[in-house]
Amino acid sequence: MRSYSISVDATSWIYTSEIFPTPVRAKGMSVSISGLFVATIIYLQAAPTAFANIGYHYYIVFIVVTGIMVPVTWFFFPEVRFTVPTKPAFSFPPSSATDICVDPDEQAVS
Repeated sequence: MRSYSISVDATSWIYTSEIFPTPVRAKGMSVSISGLFVATIIYLQAAPTAFANIGYHYYIVFIVVTGIMVPVTWFFFPEVRFTVPTKPAFSFPPSSATDICVDPDEQAVS
């Protein structure tokens, strides 16, 4: 179960927040997380029947899904580690909270 939660479950939260640009990130995340929750409901609704019929072999479903998703993720999902983050649509005013961290004795670098 841990390999499923590390590879398939976490992907919906982490990867989707990186691949969508800022203007559509919320909508993209909502679709992705909705898909995750639908899959979870399907697994949970099938679990009592599956455990009654095949017992602990139901865990093989999660092993197979993880076994399929790891190579799919590795080969087909674009790498986002070295990409430049999207620029925010707004800029902070000069009197923002970031000025609190500036030492008044140091000269500003131009």
